[in-house]
Amino acid sequence: MASAISQNGWPVIFTATDKNTTKIPHIIGRVRAGDVATIFTALVEFIDREVESLERGADDWGGNVRPIRGKTTGYSNHASYTAIDVNALLHGRGREGTWTPAQAAKIRGFLRNQLENVVRWGEDYNRKLSIVDGMHFEINANAAAVARVAAKLRGEKAPSTTGKTPTKKPAVTAAKGSTSLLYEGNPKNNAARIKKLQAGLNRAFPAYSRFAGGGDGKFGPYTAKVVREFQRRTGLKPDGVVGPTTIKALRKHGINV
Repeated sequence: MASAISQNGWPVIFTATDKNTTKIPHIIGRVRAGDVATIFTALVEFIDREVESLERGADDWGGNVRPIRGKTTGYSNHASYTAIDVNALLHGRGREGTWTPAQAAKIRGFLRNQLENVVRWGEDYNRKLSIVDGMHFEINANAAAVARVAAKLRGEKAPSTTGKTPTKKPAVTAAKGSTSLLYEGNPKNNAARIKKLQAGLNRAFPAYSRFAGGGDGKFGPYTAKVVREFQRRTGLKPDGVVGPTTIKALRKHGINV
């Protein structure tokens, strides 16, 4: 079982609480942690913001260990936690034309331009070989390609392709007084700085920042969501990364991290 792989070549994860899985906004269940989570987070936030609300009900799904639907052998990409379904009740498998042409164009543009086609959409399955699946999005590239796109989304230097062990470095230098950027999944996140961030956002923006107890010092999905909302409202790129530009904007509101 340990060597089982899903249809796209990624290793199956047999336990939902495995350390290699994580929660992301909107999705029930979990997805593969790290670069896959970064990419899916960007995708669902884009769909929810620009295409169609993902707050319609409990029909946005993540990982699930099961065979490929309609087949008796082979693991679904959901089994490697590299696939998600969004608004499944509206865009069920086998149903044609559930997305408008304008919606479909927006999604395809994002998959092509921002995600560099490392995600495949079930709406674009070959009709002769598979049933259309408009709710379904799956990783469609190897780990190196996924890492490159995820690094771009996080504003980091792309991993090395020279064969040497890649090292991820921020594309910009952190602001004076800090040791690193703050973002979901960053192993260098500093709990004390995150606590200051959460408490400060609560104090300055109670309309959309509501961390219980003033915050827990962990940069989870909710912290990322509040940071993105702050960035949107202050005219910054809503990437959920607390870097120099965002830190400067926070300081204007008395939030020092």
